[in-house]
Amino acid sequence: MCLEFTISDAWKALSRLCLVNIFSLAIVVSGNCWAAGYGSITIGALLDLSGPGSINGEAAYKAARLALEDINLQGGIRGHRLQLSVFDTRGQKELLISGARRLQREQHARLLLGPTNRNNVSSLKDYAEANKIPLILIQGLDPLLSFRNKQARWTFSTTLNFDAELKALFSYFRKKHYETLGVLLFNSPKLRKVGLWLKGYTPEYGLRVSCIQVFNPYQDDLAMKLEYISRCDPDIAILWANWQEAGLVQGNLKNSDVPMAISHQLFFNDPKTIALPLSSLIYVAVPPVLCPQSIPRSSQAYFMARRFADSWGADYEGMAPEQKLVAGQAWDGLRLACRAISLATTLSHEAIRSSLEEKIGPFVGVTGTYQPEKRDHSGLRHDSLLILRCMGAKWSAVTR
Repeated sequence: MCLEFTISDAWKALSRLCLVNIFSLAIVVSGNCWAAGYGSITIGALLDLSGPGSINGEAAYKAARLALEDINLQGGIRGHRLQLSVFDTRGQKELLISGARRLQREQHARLLLGPTNRNNVSSLKDYAEANKIPLILIQGLDPLLSFRNKQARWTFSTTLNFDAELKALFSYFRKKHYETLGVLLFNSPKLRKVGLWLKGYTPEYGLRVSCIQVFNPYQDDLAMKLEYISRCDPDIAILWANWQEAGLVQGNLKNSDVPMAISHQLFFNDPKTIALPLSSLIYVAVPPVLCPQSIPRSSQAYFMARRFADSWGADYEGMAPEQKLVAGQAWDGLRLACRAISLATTLSHEAIRSSLEEKIGPFVGVTGTYQPEKRDHSGLRHDSLLILRCMGAKWSAVTR
């Protein structure tokens, strides 16, 4: 179970010192053209602060605000104060587009951040590409591979995409010398793409799919599906579903007789709530923010995750995994935006876009390490994800 963190005064001092280093303004621009004529710098955020998805929107807003406050306490970006202009999209695509237009044209946002509603990702991405404004997505599962999709020129992300997640799991399977794989996939249009990528990666990692089952937890008997997978006797099985189906799926994990890897949407804080038998063996690849006490203390991600949890406050541990992830992605998105702006030669949209694509380098966040480049606008390194193992009663990190 993920535990609450405390932090000493000495650690706080070290935290501030590290943040000063992270956002140090050691970049010289000839002629000082970057700073001329600019006051505060505005980042626009499109979040569901009301409506059915407000719990995610509120989490993202708090995280972005905390990150912004830290940066402004250190002097802002090159001495310019950072401003977060938020538009409440209420989960509606029409409001999303009108809000993006207002933030760009009236608030003069240098970059957009959002959305918190997964169903609005494509609409906001299309707006950014059409209107040539940098966008950092904080929701969505698709990898942003520019060579496959030429429309991803202006769109970046700090989200856990299924490409990095599959690579993290398959790398560990190869290390364990697993050869056969059973697949149990929720039957939805959005996850069919996951199935195609999964099949494509298996030969690369020395795996062979021994059996595949699709399921609908609202109609099918998942226990029977798991029994069928067990009869195939794969070395390991993989179960993939969405956040919405997690409650229906998690309780069936105790029926698996083979080691099982689950998608991060099925991650649960406390294994005791699932009543897993001691013989159960479950794996999951998750961002550090979902279980920060499992991060090696020697890593930079450990410092970042501890700082994030401490900044959040006492209610952090009571949050559901989905809200923790959305909050972490917003925190990283805001910080990534600030880093790109500080490295840009001017405050033009094109200069900031180029900075995101060419100058970021390894960026350690609470959801992983990002290194966006021309071909991959997410750049999430799969080796920065945690592989957790659950044997009956608790999660523990495994050595990658």
